[in-house]
Amino acid sequence: MSIFNLPSRQDVAFVVYKLDNNHGNPFALWKEMGSPVFPSDGQFNALRLQQEPVRSLGPRILSSDILNLLLTLPLPGISLLHVCAKTVSPPLKVEGVRLISVSSYEVLVTWKDVQSRCILSFEVLYSVKSPRGPFKQVNEVDIIFTSFHHLLSQEDQSYFSRLVFHCSSGLLGTAQPKFIANRNQQDKIIM
Repeated sequence: MSIFNLPSRQDVAFVVYKLDNNHGNPFALWKEMGSPVFPSDGQFNALRLQQEPVRSLGPRILSSDILNLLLTLPLPGISLLHVCAKTVSPPLKVEGVRLISVSSYEVLVTWKDVQSRCILSFEVLYSVKSPRGPFKQVNEVDIIFTSFHHLLSQEDQSYFSRLVFHCSSGLLGTAQPKFIANRNQQDKIIM
């Protein structure tokens, strides 16, 4: 694939994500596990690690106004090529963070999309201590969508009513402002 006439700037970057039978496929892993009706916590965690598109290339800075890529695309499969120019200002703040209880030890964290074209990944962190942290990152893989399903560890389940989540967007490794939500109060801002 060749893309021509890209801006001649020093800050144009690209990244490639894949989804196919070998990348981002929790169903294949579930079958390898023997198709458990009630997966263990460890199995759930392994399945969650397979649910997102997989970054297969980048981020890389373009060195010319032409981008040449050789992509192998198995069928069924899809690749996402994301090309963007780094903005002068950081991405807008993550807003609208919501926590949805799935069970007594699972929570779905959702948030509004950030109006930036250059998001590498969202980070989801949580604290069982206080709204000021310390925070622990719970997503081990890139998240490019606006939700994350989190399974609490056995030790954190006793703190479920006090959980505080933090979501931010990363732009080529740049940390962003902190926005959090907890089970009793949503859309709280920490500066």
